[in-house]
Amino acid sequence: PIRVRQKEDGRYIIVSGHRRRAAVAMLALEDPQRWQEISCIVERDAVSPSLQQLRLIYANSNTRKMTAAEISQQAEQVEKLLYQLKEEGYDFPGRMRDHVAEAVQVSKSKLARLKVIRENLAACWADAWKEGTIGESVAYNLSQMPKPWQGIFHNVWGDKPDRLSADTAHRAKEKFQTVTKIQ
Repeated sequence: PIRVRQKEDGRYIIVSGHRRRAAVAMLALEDPQRWQEISCIVERDAVSPSLQQLRLIYANSNTRKMTAAEISQQAEQVEKLLYQLKEEGYDFPGRMRDHVAEAVQVSKSKLARLKVIRENLAACWADAWKEGTIGESVAYNLSQMPKPWQGIFHNVWGDKPDRLSADTAHRAKEKFQTVTKIQ
């Protein structure tokens, strides 16, 4: 069901379910009587904005397929929200990473890979990653190189990132690692 919250003026705001509501509005064009009312979940408790945002993420976690870059951004947001809630006195038993993985519905190993990419991918590759021009494996291999090396690699492949394979990025990473061992 659509999730709503009452505003100060007595009206309701949709927290989750905007597309479902739009679909109902289209159905109501054909049969207004049937779709005059729909069931909703009404949030009645006064909770912190952090918990409201976290509830929204959980409610929308499986409404659409997200790219790895979008999952990475959402994971970062969930982690921040969970730490804010912890400061507000909420208790989260176990490891925080487990809770983040559950919220964004990915494995813990994938979550770790996405964090490496998010924290280490050079700015010159960030747009290609966000747009999905380079895949997760390519981005992960690139993010394991120092940023100056990523810049050099971008000079070669930056104008054709869609043709860059994970294997090519991996071999480049290995070659760069070999070069650093030379004294």
